[in-house]
Amino acid sequence: MAFAQYQFRRDTAANWTSSNPTLLAGELGYETDTNKFKIGTGNTAWNSLAYGGLKGDTGATGATGATGPTGPAANSFTTIAVTGQNNVVADQANDTLTLVAGANISITTNDTTDSVTISSTAVAQNTFAVVTGNTGTATAGVPADTLAITGGTGISTAATDTPDGLVITNTDTGSAARTAHEAAVDPHPQYTTSAEAAAAAPVQSVNGSTGAVTVPTYPAVTRTTPTASASTVLTTVQSFPLAAGVTVAGHEYEFEASLRVINTTTATNLVVTLSVGVVNVLVLPQALGTTAAVTPGATILIKGRLTFLSDTAAEAIVHVVKSHAVAFNTVLSTSAPVTVVTAAETTIGLKVNTSGATSTFICRQATIKRVN
Repeated sequence: MAFAQYQFRRDTAANWTSSNPTLLAGELGYETDTNKFKIGTGNTAWNSLAYGGLKGDTGATGATGATGPTGPAANSFTTIAVTGQNNVVADQANDTLTLVAGANISITTNDTTDSVTISSTAVAQNTFAVVTGNTGTATAGVPADTLAITGGTGISTAATDTPDGLVITNTDTGSAARTAHEAAVDPHPQYTTSAEAAAAAPVQSVNGSTGAVTVPTYPAVTRTTPTASASTVLTTVQSFPLAAGVTVAGHEYEFEASLRVINTTTATNLVVTLSVGVVNVLVLPQALGTTAAVTPGATILIKGRLTFLSDTAAEAIVHVVKSHAVAFNTVLSTSAPVTVVTAAETTIGLKVNTSGATSTFICRQATIKRVN
């Protein structure tokens, strides 16, 4: 008896998958590395065919037997494909696909419902979608948006990477604040609250005086060069300004002058005049005695006080501190109270002239100052 041998189309599983042929109806294709096979339909490509239900089996004793058909093959996937990744291909009939959880992922199975649950375990970071300032808001436009912190006037900002931080520095030298402070009315709101200003006690008096306070000033020394042509001309040797509206009642102003007469042909005297504005409070002719003709007079120091009895009346007193012809510290003259006007800006003036046309004088120094 002759025997016939039959061979089926065969190849590895990978080659069957890559070539993906269409088997003839009833044609069998065998995978040599998995012992699985598929039977063609004549119009279905290999990768879309189900594996066959017939399978040879080897008993424990090595005897071979055959099993009959078990029914149509169940639908299944032999390959799991992920875009951009290697395919996961079943290596045997009862191969197992294992799902592995990556970072911040948990996988939970339920055999009752035959389900697999994939959950994220990542914890959301605390963030602000909107940043609000004294004026305006900044809203994040994208998930990875950047918030820029910019220094305003007198402020600079610097971000540091190691360590992570933000340094805010005041770059204002104080000029702007000082300018604003000086321009503001008293009490300065930058440094004094309304409550503090209201609670502060105002100055009631200065050295017993009330009202506006005038700080004494000390004018520079005046020196006059002798000139014969100015001998009889009334010359202002010193002055003291009084501002408009200043209160002078009860105050005293001290005046002083160091004088010297120069005679050319005849004896002569000095005339001392004290004025408030255009009003002469005191005129003291022949004040310092005479000197011999053609003989320079010795230095004479006169001193006196102008007293304001009110803002509209004043009187003066003059005495000699040192003189060649008059005793030391002798009172020369005291004026009667005269009417003056201090409501408008005015000036206290100390003036000198000689009585002789051929004589002149030297004023070595002259001062006027407030003493109370």
